[in-house]
Amino acid sequence: MGPSSASTLFDQFHCCDQFHDVSSKLFNSIANEITLLKLKQGETLYQQDTRGDSMALLIEGQLAIKLIHPDGSATILYEMAPGETVGASGLLIGHKRSATVIASQDSTLLCLSKTGFDRLLLKRPDLRSRFEQKIRPELLNNYLVRAIHNLLPDLDLATLHTLQSRLEWFDLYSGEMLFKQNDPSDALYFVIYGRLCYALQESLDRPLGEIAAGECVGEMGLITGEARGTSVYAVRDTLLARLDRKTFEELSQRYPHLEIQLARRVIQRNR
Repeated sequence: MGPSSASTLFDQFHCCDQFHDVSSKLFNSIANEITLLKLKQGETLYQQDTRGDSMALLIEGQLAIKLIHPDGSATILYEMAPGETVGASGLLIGHKRSATVIASQDSTLLCLSKTGFDRLLLKRPDLRSRFEQKIRPELLNNYLVRAIHNLLPDLDLATLHTLQSRLEWFDLYSGEMLFKQNDPSDALYFVIYGRLCYALQESLDRPLGEIAAGECVGEMGLITGEARGTSVYAVRDTLLARLDRKTFEELSQRYPHLEIQLARRVIQRNR
């Protein structure tokens, strides 16, 4: 890499919010771990469920972040604009990629290898918290979309995005009760991570079943209006997204197919 090209890459690298204060000296120490990549429209950068070996900074063009569901359908989570990064979560956490990334336009990117990323964090450990703050909401949103799709697989994108914006997020710690048997059915809950159990109130120590991450609870009562048939409590620290009855009714008036899809799903589960 010649001096002029190295200087250009540094300027592009520096434009990213996460890297804006990385010195030229530190950049030069990882420059051999950075490659310039050009993608044609429709080409794939990262495949969902593969191991992360690099992260990328978009210089020009546009990338689509897609969640591929088990039935083969896909949900576009968002479109990435120049200056944004993708792929850091796989390097930080070590899990498989949570979404597929495809060029929705001809695009130019800087790709930083895992070796270079690790070397960067070794010299600048403060960057770890900066990336963690960025990727946490992205990951949680991916998990939420999966949970919504499991309940409402035919939901259109406009309704999905509106639904996401109206949900209330909250934590339930291990041992805490979500609701009790015979409580009013005032909401449904998407389980983002963690685990819940359901049981009869008089025999909480003998659970009837579990509700895992990606599943939901409370949808029956939201449709029928009947009181809770069982008690539900957390057996692990759990993150939930709550859709209350009032919001559901407002959304159902705006998007009538939402209630139809939910009712169909409840019938299928009962069968």
